[in-house]
Order: sequence, then structure tokens, then C-alpha cells
Amino acid sequence: MLPSTGYQNGANFRHVSASPYVKSVFVTFMSDSNVAPFRYAVSKGGERNTIVATADYYEGPFGTVMIHPNRVQATGATQARNAFFIDTDMLSFLWLRKIQEDKDVAKTGDADKGVITRTSSRR
Repeated sequence: MLPSTGYQNGANFRHVSASPYVKSVFVTFMSDSNVAPFRYAVSKGGERNTIVATADYYEGPFGTVMIHPNRVQATGATQARNAFFIDTDMLSFLWLRKIQEDKDVAKTGDADKGVITRTSSRR
């Protein structure tokens, strides 16, 4: 689905989850001097000079989105080219089992051991 299709159907995308490959292509596009130069004056005294080579936000015709690199999406060439547009207003969190601590774990040495468990899901 294209961002325009989502927008026309009521979505307000604020985040884009993409593979590191997509993020690097996005940064290359955005660092083109004809599009959005990242150049700025060097601080006085040269104490801290930084080369800026990234872009995290894109402001387009359907709003502003933040690009998040996601290692999990880089499992293969086909998946690495995907980007997921996310409308956080449409996400909710469901607790299936609240956070619990289990202290009945075998003791070895001087350490106090325990296990924290929870079960949750997105609706």
C-alpha cells in the first residue's frame, strides 16, 4: 500500500520502519545538495566538528514521518526493500498476563536469582 492510499483512508502515518538498506538509500537521497543540504558552519575554535550524514525525518505531502532502521527487516534482499508505515493511533497494547516475578529459581553461588515474565500482544 502506498502512503497516499493510507492517507486517503484516514491514516496519519508518523513512523516508517525500514531495513538499514532502505534507511541508507533514504539518507543518500536526502543528502543530495539539490534536495536538502546538511552543511552548516563549523563551531568557533574547532572544538567539536561533526560530519552530518543522516536524516531521520521526512516532511512530505501527507505529513512528517520519522524513519527507523530495523535490523529484523534485513533478513533477505526481498524483505530489505520493504518499509512499513505506522499510524500509532491505530496501535494498542493488550496484556495477556501481567508482569510477574518468580523467585523459585535454583540458587547457585552468592547471586539471588529470579525470573520476570509477562505475556502481551498488539491488537
